[in-house]
Amino acid sequence: MPFLVSIPASLGVSLTRWAAPGGVESCQGSGSPAVSSRALKGARKVYHHGRWHEARILEMDELGPGNVIEGVAVIEAPNTTLFVPEHRRARFDEWGLIWMEKGTD
Repeated sequence: MPFLVSIPASLGVSLTRWAAPGGVESCQGSGSPAVSSRALKGARKVYHHGRWHEARILEMDELGPGNVIEGVAVIEAPNTTLFVPEHRRARFDEWGLIWMEKGTD
């Protein structure tokens, strides 16, 4: 059964989580997994799971179909930020969706 969790914005954050059991067929991106040098904004330390990690900082608007971002990374856009933790990856498909998947260990 799908579920939706929403934290009120009055708490200073707006977070929505949706999950559904099962799966869907995803569209494989037609582009390259390699990321353009324009997308890389730099690096900074982030605190996650009790320790500091060096994270790549990327510009979402410079990423496209087929790009794959291995964690630890922070993908920034004017209206959102996506954190990719270690052992996960974000894959961009041709519909503009971002798939968070199990990454390399």
